Amino acid sequence: MINQKNESIRKKKKVIFRRTLLLFLFFFAIITASVLTIYQADEILDIGEQKTQAENIVTVKLENIQTEMSHVTTDLMILSLNSQLLKFWDDTTNTEIMTSISQEFLTTAIYRKIYDQVRLINDDGQELIRINYNNGYPAAVAKHNLQNKKDRYYFQDAIKLNKNEIFASQLDLNIEHGQIEQPLKPMIRIATPVFDKKGKKRGIVLFNYFGENIINMLIHKDSLAKNQLMLLNSDGYWLKGPSPDLEWGFMYKDHKDITFDKYYPNVWEIIKNNEASQFETDLGLFTFKTIYPLLNKQKYPATENFTLKTKDASLKKAYAWKLVYYIPAAVLYSKHKEYRQQAGIIITILFIVMLIFATRYAKIEYHKLHAEISLKKSEANLKEAVAAKDKFFSILAHDLKAPFNSMLAFSTILNEQFDKYDSEKQKKFIGMIYTSIQNTYKLLESILLWSRSQRGTIDFKPKKINLFLLTNETYELLQHSAENKSITLTKRIPENIFIEADKDMLSTTLRNLLSNAIKFTPKNGKISVTAHLIKDANNIPFVEVIVKDSGIGISQEVQAELFDISTQTITEGTDNESGTGFGLILCKEFVEKHGGKIWLKSEVGKGSDFTFTIPLKSDITTI
Repeated sequence: MINQKNESIRKKKKVIFRRTLLLFLFFFAIITASVLTIYQADEILDIGEQKTQAENIVTVKLENIQTEMSHVTTDLMILSLNSQLLKFWDDTTNTEIMTSISQEFLTTAIYRKIYDQVRLINDDGQELIRINYNNGYPAAVAKHNLQNKKDRYYFQDAIKLNKNEIFASQLDLNIEHGQIEQPLKPMIRIATPVFDKKGKKRGIVLFNYFGENIINMLIHKDSLAKNQLMLLNSDGYWLKGPSPDLEWGFMYKDHKDITFDKYYPNVWEIIKNNEASQFETDLGLFTFKTIYPLLNKQKYPATENFTLKTKDASLKKAYAWKLVYYIPAAVLYSKHKEYRQQAGIIITILFIVMLIFATRYAKIEYHKLHAEISLKKSEANLKEAVAAKDKFFSILAHDLKAPFNSMLAFSTILNEQFDKYDSEKQKKFIGMIYTSIQNTYKLLESILLWSRSQRGTIDFKPKKINLFLLTNETYELLQHSAENKSITLTKRIPENIFIEADKDMLSTTLRNLLSNAIKFTPKNGKISVTAHLIKDANNIPFVEVIVKDSGIGISQEVQAELFDISTQTITEGTDNESGTGFGLILCKEFVEKHGGKIWLKSEVGKGSDFTFTIPLKSDITTI
């Protein structure tokens, strides 16, 4: 008695625990999902703010560079169109005019403070005026120190230009006496031709612009952005990089391989082939825009009527920079760890509160629902058991009655009137009894097999099977039945198609479908079996097998009941062949056991197609 009581208490505690767990999980899942949703929204908002900030930084820096280059071209045009310069070409010996022009050039260098040199060069390449910046102390170079620059590329390219055309070199490092000047001096040479009053080209005005001004624009006050704002040339070399060691690789023979592409290969492909974009990779967030410093598509108020020319063949490629703002993934998601820690604390507190609440609630609800659950469960089990019993005995009684009646009738005749019949007649009666016994045995065997499948006592042993060979074996078993009705059996199955299945179950399925096809196909009919590989909506591979016959077909009403045990229908074949009514039911059981499906397509008088699928395991090679 005590043991029974303890067992009852133990079961009650177990039920309380389950109910508590379910209630807890339900409410905890809802609240946890809400908390996580809020924090996920914060994370998304944080990422969105960083993306917006990145776009704003890139846009502002791009505008700053464009504005700076606009001022440079404006200065160049002002000096090239100087009225004193026009007078000078009429009298190149006039020292007063020369002094005035030199002073104008000097004034530009003094107040702008962005030009290393400002020069006037005649059409023979001879320097007429050269203003050197001299580390903040601009001065004109004495006449006897002026040089001829006719062999320099910038003169040769600039002197070829027409009116209103501007030459610009690449942004690179200044070279003195064949060596890169130290400390490094980034430089752009910008020039335009000058003409006399008659429109004759007389020389060029040339600026050596301090490229460091552009580099300095990219130094951002935000510490996070300090090493993330980069400037690349059209070949992917850093002009301004995360560290000085990576910059100006194209200027050094042993640094030619130091490119953005080497460190970020997939990223560079996107940046190189697009004007502007913002995208995220495993490395982090990249925001970039393309700068055409002097290209007339980016208009400047004072220079929109001028055209950029470079010594490179491709204008767009030669003078395009990529302004890139890079936020590493660790920085991009740095706040997410903080958010998740906060969410973890809140969820832990909620966990404890909800666990207490769920425990108390479960204890109250247990006594109220326990009786109802037990009653419903008992009622359902009883109904299911009664229905199964009634169904089984109804089928069994119905299907056994006919063959037993037949056997009783013929055996009675033989028992009472054996001597009245000749041996031929006796053999006929005995053959009928034998056939009836065979059919009854098949029925009992099918019922037993179905019963075992319902109880789950049939061993399911899938293994690698050659479908072609298995179909051959089935054909050999049924060949005689087909030949008796002059039915042609064909198959279209690749010889090397393999599946993983229980051989007995699959053989039974094929045998039942082919037996039915033979049974309901008239003489001289045709039956075929085909198989091929398919994939379902989830891209899972299956083998689809189709058994097609030219038989009498099946009505829509009968089709709806073929796989239902509770509405079992037995129909004689075209030669009065008998059946058990369990064949298709077993086929359905076995196919579904493999995780497949079975269905049919049929019209009365036009034959039937029975199709079933078997999953193809990933380690099985087929076709």
